[in-house]
Amino acid sequence: MSTLVIEIVHFTLLALPNVGALIVFYAQIYAFLPECTSSRQLRTSRVRRQGMLPIWHV
Repeated sequence: MSTLVIEIVHFTLLALPNVGALIVFYAQIYAFLPECTSSRQLRTSRVRRQGMLPIWHV
């Protein structure tokens, strides 16, 4: 979980000028959080999050 927090803080600092990207990022995190209860779902979410990275950094 600590690496997720670091990612959130890091991306927040990077995306401050880009409010749209920041909204997308937090929407993804909000959708990701309930899935932390199951390790199988966590693995699936991690793959999905990595797949979303190019959209975040557009």
